Parts: sequence; structure tokens; C-alpha cells
Amino acid sequence: MILKNAVMGWTSKAVNFLTAIIATPIFISYLGQSSYGAWLLLMNIWVLMALFDMGVFLAFTRFIAHDLANDDRQAALATAANSFSLYLLLSLAVLLAYLGVAFTAETLLNIPPEMHSAFRWALLPLGLTSALGLPSRVFEGVLFAREKLYFISWVNLSFALARVVITIWFLTLGWGLMGIALAHSLTTMAEYMLINWAGWREMPYKGWVRLSWHWPLVKKLATYARDTMFAQFMGRARGQAPSLLLGALASPAAVAVFGIGLRLLNHAMDLISALVVSAQPRFSSLESAGQYETWRAIFLRTTLYTSFIAAYLCLGILLLSRPFIHLWLGPDFALSAPVAMILAAPMGLLMSLYPCESVMVSLHAQGKLGWLCLAELALLLALAWFSLARWGALGAAWSLALSLLAFRPWWLSLHVCRRLGIGWVWFWTDTVGKVWLSQALAGLPLFFLLGPWTDRSWLHFLSGGLLLSALSGLLFWLVALDRTERRFWLAKLRRREAAP
Repeated sequence: MILKNAVMGWTSKAVNFLTAIIATPIFISYLGQSSYGAWLLLMNIWVLMALFDMGVFLAFTRFIAHDLANDDRQAALATAANSFSLYLLLSLAVLLAYLGVAFTAETLLNIPPEMHSAFRWALLPLGLTSALGLPSRVFEGVLFAREKLYFISWVNLSFALARVVITIWFLTLGWGLMGIALAHSLTTMAEYMLINWAGWREMPYKGWVRLSWHWPLVKKLATYARDTMFAQFMGRARGQAPSLLLGALASPAAVAVFGIGLRLLNHAMDLISALVVSAQPRFSSLESAGQYETWRAIFLRTTLYTSFIAAYLCLGILLLSRPFIHLWLGPDFALSAPVAMILAAPMGLLMSLYPCESVMVSLHAQGKLGWLCLAELALLLALAWFSLARWGALGAAWSLALSLLAFRPWWLSLHVCRRLGIGWVWFWTDTVGKVWLSQALAGLPLFFLLGPWTDRSWLHFLSGGLLLSALSGLLFWLVALDRTERRFWLAKLRRREAAP
């Protein structure tokens, strides 16, 4: 099930990336650089509003999974009904928050006067969609508890394609910023409806969608959600702060330049997240059963392959982001390539440690992740205060990069290694370190081989990408994989060849 969920998750994220490559130049051609930057600001606000989930989703999935596993009908009904009621209250809070942003956007963000009205009206459909999406998380949580993430990924993939088509149609009608907001909202609402239907069918007890307010159960959900909420809030705040600060202190055009560079890394992070999220339910079940030997083995193996994918993607960004952006968006976004290159190694290291974050969630130590994110956010704000006005998008990139390197790699890995009984130095040298060493060795000749010719055409660029992939994979096999792991894959290959 982990492999099935991971493959479908990767497919969904890969399709999202490909559609973004195709759609972004079209969006910019209709909107212009400043309006596209305003759209990125709207998406940053959308992401921040998702914090009104308050950690309830993870709390709900934990308790509903336990209830369904024990076939406890009454407990499952109560968990679903109380979570649904709690989400309705949070939906009201989301609407009020969007209204607050709509009336203060001109003061908070440096948006050109001619865009004020369009920006404010575009918040309306996004706010309604955010509010209605919260109760839908109950149905999504049932699918998550059943380990049917592959269905959610399939729905996301299908509507990602539909979203691009509808958005382009609305833009050709001249609807501008409001058109892209409407397309996003309509397709997201349709996505919610399909997931709701599937989640309802997966719940074996009919009549479970009802309102209920049983204070002891709500308190239990809120207590579990508290640490998760803090971690999510700090993580999202750290992630959205650079773009929002640029929107407040610079201009939407600077947001667009920074956002394009960051988006390349975010798509890479989505691929890694799809793998680790697929393993999360297994981590939690092994922790509950006390099977620490098996847990350690799966954790180390997940970290090995997560680190390879992260290091490979970031090596590609370091070597190929400049020709890619040149071919993709042209000279107006040339500064986006240095942004991506500055962020590649720090965010790649962050991706390598995603399994550590998953272990922290399984150990119910989300609160410590929240404090870690708070420290990173404080450092980010201090650095941005001095760098944004002088260096704009590059200053935002350096601020984010340094804040990610300062605390997380060292404290997070040390804490997880202690809890799982793994040597910290061995973890870095024999797992993450060996993988990154293999990719560094691949990068040395590629730095000289992948020259200016890669930006001559897409064919030249793809040739460079294939060369990078071949050398990267070969050195990962020779340097990072031990003899046991190589034998495992060779045995799998022989079985496949022997199959009729």
C-alpha cells in the first residue's frame, strides 16, 4: 500500500509540475508580471488560511483510524460528528479572516492602485472555497485513515489538468485576476465534492455526518491537535514569509521573480512529500505496536531514497535552472535562476530530513517542530529586515537559505536518532552523507560538461538532463548503496525478468 500510494502521489505531483511548466508562461502572457505576482500573493494568503485547520485533521485521522481498526461504531460516529462540528466553527473564522484581509490589503501589501479592486474581488471566491474546504477534511481524513491516499492523488491529478484548461479559457475571456481565482475555486470545489463522496462510502456506519458537540471528545481532539497546530502554523509562516515580505516591502514583480525560483524547489518538495506521507501511517502503526527494529529499518531506508531524490533534484536545479528558465520564461525572469540556485542545497537538505519530521509526528512531538520553525522564522525575519530592501528577491532567497541551515539539520536529526537508537554520526556519514557525496561526485564533471549549449533549445536542455540523470543514478548505485541493498534490487530485477 505504501508503494501504491507513493507511486500515485509521485505521478500526481509530476503532472502538476508539467502542467505548471506549460501553463505559467500562458498565465504570465495574459496577466503580465505584476498581476502574476499579485496572484502569487493571493496563493500565499490561501496557504496561510489553511492554518485554520488548527491541527484537527491529523487529530481526526489518528482517532478515526483507531476507531475503525477496532470496529468501534459509536466511537467512530462520535469522532466524525464532533470533528465535523468543529470544522464548521473554523469555517466561520476563515470567512472573517478573508474579510479582514480584503479590507486591509491596500495597507498591508504594496499593490499598485490599479490592481486594488481586482485583488479584493479575487479574495471572495478563494475565501468561500477555503471555508467550505474545512468540513470536507473529515471525508478526506477517512480516506487517509484507510491508507487510500492514491485516490486523493488521482483526484488532485485530474482536477489539476482541468484547472489549467478552465483558467486559460477564463483568461482568454479577459477576466484577468478574477478569472484565475474563479477557475481555481470552481475546480477545487469539484475536487472536494468527489473526495467527500469517496470518504462517505469508506465510512461503514451510515448516518455519521451529523452535528454533535461532546465536550470531553472535543477537548481530546483539541489537545492532540494543539502541538500539531503550532508546528503547522510556524512552518507555514516560515514558508510564506519571504513572499509576503516582498509584497509588503518591494512589489508584485519582485514576488513573481522570487516565486518562480521558489516554485521549482516547491515542486521538488512535493515529490518528496508524496513519498514520506505514504510512509506516515506505517510509522505511526509501528510506533503504536512498539516494533522499533522494523521502524528503524523502514526509517533508514526511506531516508536513503528520499535523500537521493532530493539531492538529484537539487543538483538538477543547480546545473540546469538557468537554461530552463531562459527557455521557459525568457529574460524577464533571469533573476529567478539565481534564486533557485541559492535555495537548492538548503531546501534539498530539508527534503532529505522529511522522514525525521515524520518520525516526530509519530512520536507526538509536533510541538518541538513548532519551536524549531519559530526559531527559523525569527532568524528569517531578522535577516530579511536587512537584505530585502537592498537585494530584493536575492535577499529573500539568502534569508530563507541561511535560516534553514542554522538549526533544522542538526537538531532534528540528533533528536530523532536518539529516540530511535541510531548513531547520529553514522546517520549522517552512512545514510544522508553518502547520498549527497554521490551526487556531489556526479556534479563535478557535469559542471564542466553542461555548458551554455543547454539553453540553445529544449532538445539541448533535455540532452543535458538525460546526461545528469544517467551519471547521478550510476554514482548513487556505486557510492551510496551498500552491497545488501544492491543485491535486493538485482534480485527484484531477476524475478521480473523470470516472470512469464
